Amino acid sequence: MKKAITITILFEADALNRDEKVGNVLSIKKLTRGWGETYSFISRPAIRHYLWVTLNKMTPERWKATPVRETQGEGRKKVIQFEICDDEGKEVKNTIINSAELDIFGYMVTIAKGGEERGDNLTRKAPLGITKAVSLEKWEGDMGLYANHELVKRALMQGKEATPDIYNNEEQKALYKVSFTLDVEKIGIDEWLIKQHTYRNNKDLEITLPHNHTLVLKNVVKIGNNSYKFEDKEGKIVIEDYKLKFEHKDSDRIKDVLDAIYNGLYYHSSGECPGIVPLFLIAGIVKVPVPVFHSFVDIEFYKKNHRPKFKIRENLLRNAISNGWIENEGDKKLIFVEAREPEALSEDFIASNSITTNWEQFVNKYLLQGEEKEAIEETMEGKRKGKRGRKKKETTREKTTKRRSKKEAETPEKRKRGRRGRKRKKEE
Repeated sequence: MKKAITITILFEADALNRDEKVGNVLSIKKLTRGWGETYSFISRPAIRHYLWVTLNKMTPERWKATPVRETQGEGRKKVIQFEICDDEGKEVKNTIINSAELDIFGYMVTIAKGGEERGDNLTRKAPLGITKAVSLEKWEGDMGLYANHELVKRALMQGKEATPDIYNNEEQKALYKVSFTLDVEKIGIDEWLIKQHTYRNNKDLEITLPHNHTLVLKNVVKIGNNSYKFEDKEGKIVIEDYKLKFEHKDSDRIKDVLDAIYNGLYYHSSGECPGIVPLFLIAGIVKVPVPVFHSFVDIEFYKKNHRPKFKIRENLLRNAISNGWIENEGDKKLIFVEAREPEALSEDFIASNSITTNWEQFVNKYLLQGEEKEAIEETMEGKRKGKRGRKKKETTREKTTKRRSKKEAETPEKRKRGRRGRKRKKEE
């Protein structure tokens, strides 16, 4: 079954994703909707950055920072890209096999050939799609006035003359909505178009890209017909017609991303660290990687004990639950919901729509079960191939049976000559 998962969350945070500075005012990113109403937002690159930093802090051995390189050129023509190949553009250095970051977040690199000759490019569309995090509350023009009083005080105590540097910040504290959509089918698989390939010296796989640029994958072992693997890495490289395919099944990468979103992202900016921790989360297994809940998650505010509270607009959310892309198990929609804000979503709504409320069961049963099975089968296949290459050792019982069979196969004349020889030797 082709699988994808989409997750929409609501979280409370400050608008710390700064925009262009106007004078001494640090502005926030904003957009206008409806009747000229202004809403702050956190950009997709910022959310992607906070997610990666969280993954790196959570499991640093698996989520290592992929090295980068600077493309050839002068001035602004130079571009910082992931180091897929070395500076000379000859040897492949990083792929999805050894980099979880490239696998989940994708990449685009160019390989220049010099002069006016056209170069090649290698592109991977990110399996993880992320929306902007847009506030659900209007920005009312809030501002904050700040100054470096602490440093000025220290300077004055040291007998130096100093005056505060005053600056203004645009501010907003609000509920934000963001969606993540993960195309599980694409994780662990990457394809490059090639013109031809050559396996040299039983260790180097040389490939030619569409515009005749040559790259070398070093320390590669051939394990089958047009099938290879790196000596010191898991996964494999398969060549089919004019495609080179990298394959590396690792369900831990998927689990890490989902756990980070579920538990909260490290969100630190301008000295503040509000975090991105879900107050409300809805997830669904979908046939097509589309954020089916995103447009249907909205809130209404109300007061309780003189405090503002919010609740989900259930009539609107019910329209999303009926979406045809959501997978079913019998009559049950494969949906997970968790409302950490008390009374944000009624228990009747959850019960009437047969919605799952156990996160571990939802992820392991409906999403990762097939991935883990495939990874286990891949490992067992490797073990079977290893056993075929080893000569089977005979047991003592098998050796005895073999001698008896050989003795029974001897002719009576041969056995008679053997007895005469032994008798003569005894007489001597």
